[in-house]
Amino acid sequence: MGRKIIDIEASGLQQDSYPIEIAVYDIDDESQSFVHLIKPHESWTHWCYDAQGVHGLSRKYIEEDGEDAYEVCQHLKQVLSTNNVYSDAPSYEMMWLRKLFWTFDEVVPDTVLSVMHLIEWKHHQDFNNELSNLKVPHRALPDAVMIGQCVKKYTEE
Repeated sequence: MGRKIIDIEASGLQQDSYPIEIAVYDIDDESQSFVHLIKPHESWTHWCYDAQGVHGLSRKYIEEDGEDAYEVCQHLKQVLSTNNVYSDAPSYEMMWLRKLFWTFDEVVPDTVLSVMHLIEWKHHQDFNNELSNLKVPHRALPDAVMIGQCVKKYTEE
């Protein structure tokens, strides 16, 4: 039950967008980290080409190489039921987790917290400044790793 960072790439930022890549990076045990590329469920139709330009994942690619959304949901259900996970944007992560879980009539574990819960108050501003200056690749696992490494820096000083 270490410190875990979640990051999700999505088909867009709109309400009808859906998760296309989900990563969980375990700061304390990198071998427990994982990433899932998600094949869109048949009911998920929204696609934003501006978002594709940011993360570089085409709908065709995720349809061909993605994992079944139900299987990803079941794996995340297990992980999220036993761990808090942290994010730099928990409201967005929860929006996409709701989309995934509700598609399969599953209860969404309410376990995504702000990374700021991991950082001592005296380091909040430095952490925010560093995080905002990072050049993130906008792919789930590299983003989660960069956030996790930044968390590690400000919790182990």
